[in-house]
Order: sequence, then structure tokens, then C-alpha cells
Amino acid sequence: MVSLAVLAVCAVLMSSCATTTIVDEAATLAPGVTTTQDAEARMGPADSRTQYADGTVLLQWMRISAYRPGGHVAILFGPDGRMIRIHHQTRL
Repeated sequence: MVSLAVLAVCAVLMSSCATTTIVDEAATLAPGVTTTQDAEARMGPADSRTQYADGTVLLQWMRISAYRPGGHVAILFGPDGRMIRIHHQTRL
């Protein structure tokens, strides 16, 4: 007979498999509309922030996990804080 605890553990493990990746989250953002604040609210605080002389900002997110798919996303934002484009994305 399978115990309730074993079923609970299986449910938790299966739910972690259904999560979206950082690359999937980035695909929901819209150039010209999404702001840096919107992006960080959706994907969490950026792991890296690079400010360029022209006022543009490159935000980067990296997610690595032994239990879930990961990824790296770099998004370029204009001086007005609005998204210009996804500069780079990789599923890990």
C-alpha cells in the first residue's frame, strides 16, 4: 500500500517539472511596452545590470537548477526604461 507521504512527495516533484523557464518568461515581454520594473516583477531581480554610456541598460537573468530547466536571458532597455529587444537567450 502506498503511503500518503509518498504520494505527497510525488506530487511535489511532478509540480516542479511543470514550471516555466526564464526563457519562457522573457518571451511574454513586449519591446516598446515592457519596462525594467515590469521585467523584474515578472522574472525576479536581474542577476546583472550593465549601464552603457548611451543610457541603455542590459539586464541579465541566469537560472541553473539540478531539478528544473534553466536558462540565461539578456534584455536591452532604452534610456526611457522600456524594452528594446532580447539581446540573448539560451535554454540550459
